[in-house]
Amino acid sequence: MSGELVLDNARLVLRDEVVLGAVTIRDGLIHDLERGRVGVGEDFDGDYLIPGAVELHTDHAEYHMRPRPDVEWEPTAAVLAHDAQMTAAGATTVLDAVRLGSGPDDDAAATARAARRLTEAIIGTRQADVLRADHLMHLRCEISAPDCLEQFESYADHPLVRLVSLMDHTPPHHKPRRTPVPDQTLPCHPFAPNTPVHCSHPSAPRPRSSHLTNSKTKTRSTTHLLH
Repeated sequence: MSGELVLDNARLVLRDEVVLGAVTIRDGLIHDLERGRVGVGEDFDGDYLIPGAVELHTDHAEYHMRPRPDVEWEPTAAVLAHDAQMTAAGATTVLDAVRLGSGPDDDAAATARAARRLTEAIIGTRQADVLRADHLMHLRCEISAPDCLEQFESYADHPLVRLVSLMDHTPPHHKPRRTPVPDQTLPCHPFAPNTPVHCSHPSAPRPRSSHLTNSKTKTRSTTHLLH
């Protein structure tokens, strides 16, 4: 994304408040935020402009590719469907989990092949510039699997890897006791100067938006996602 784009007359959802203002994007980075209208650029008519969420761990790309046992969908189509769901939910940076290691009831060769095909699809769709969100990789390592380390070494230095997690699914005690989790803020991109803005897909709306309907008044407001 090159050049300059001004988003004016938007309700900016900041960390502690919502203000009417404008955002200037220059060469793919947030350059400036101003309170009040500036009178130039794209008029948001008071719509909300919010930072895109960061999804740190999602298995949905795998589920799209393998929706049922012994069924595999074409991986590129699976990644595109997954990407559409993520952006519709407000996530603009997605760490797609890639499972490394096979369980005792799994076909080790099939598990390794699925990881490779999913990785190739993520790389291919990024290179083709057809994704709305920025997709990176999260290596989900099944530490009880004898082939986990070997598979991990094949991906450890990949430039798209941003997160590695260790999963212990050793039967029969693989499910830990659930404990209450305090409310947490969903990680998202900050509204701050020099924050990258991702709008790589040529046919994607700039900025991306989702429509929210008020069930009582039947009025519709628009929320735009900015990453």
